[in-house]
Amino acid sequence: MGKTLLEKAFEQASVTQIDACWAVLKYKNIGILRKVRCISFILGVDYNEVLNEVPTSGDGRIYDKATRNLIHNELIKYS
Repeated sequence: MGKTLLEKAFEQASVTQIDACWAVLKYKNIGILRKVRCISFILGVDYNEVLNEVPTSGDGRIYDKATRNLIHNELIKYS
């Protein structure tokens, strides 16, 4: 399977973009949808495309913990 849009974006991200993504991920006062939107903006990728790639339930709800873990694991690689 090929890399996701987020994986590709993290590979190309600057140190400052990685730091900004960490800040968004760790901020507790916004939900996962807003976090994904902000991270997409920071990385310059299409939010709707990213939403299609994150873990979801059968009815289309984004899994919070799984999505946070996915982002966290990518950030660890490039920190």
